[in-house]
Amino acid sequence: SSPLASGRNVSSTCRSYWPAVFAEARECPGEWVRTEKWFNRATAAQIASDLRNAHRRATKMRVSGYEAGDRWETRWDNDPTDSNPDHFYIWLRFDGLTAADRRRMLEETAW
Repeated sequence: SSPLASGRNVSSTCRSYWPAVFAEARECPGEWVRTEKWFNRATAAQIASDLRNAHRRATKMRVSGYEAGDRWETRWDNDPTDSNPDHFYIWLRFDGLTAADRRRMLEETAW
């Protein structure tokens, strides 16, 4: 199903925006959620790409609230409910941890 046709808007009243977005999306794995904040086109595209590919990188994400091994599916686009064509939103869906990360975590915590 299209992330534009369904999903929830994620908002945050906490000091840092992204930890609340990630926490809410983790509570409903497999469900599309949309950021309440809008971004310009380039920023939305870059953030969506960074989140989608972060599990492949060894380096730590510079986004607060991201946890190593998180796997996200992302989309970015205009939202039909916002008539401003310069406002782009990010939809994300938590897909959990990668299989390799789960194995590594088990190995690190094994006696």
